[in-house]
Amino acid sequence: MPLPNSYVLKPSSIPAYFDAILDAQAPERFSYKFLENLGFTSTNDRLLIGLLKELGFLNADGTPQQRYFEFLDRSQSKQ
Repeated sequence: MPLPNSYVLKPSSIPAYFDAILDAQAPERFSYKFLENLGFTSTNDRLLIGLLKELGFLNADGTPQQRYFEFLDRSQSKQ
């Protein structure tokens, strides 16, 4: 997998993003609203969605993909 072109402006928040995703149920569509419901209300946090798409967690319309569900399995999430 090539390195993603997307970025986040708050790289120190990446562990918090993934911890919040682990603690929540997978949405039908990962949107800005879902991100706000996780507690990330800054417009800077929205860049996470692009990163998740490039990493294969979400498809182009924000629907969680197999990789997202594999991540939610705590026995596999660290991989």
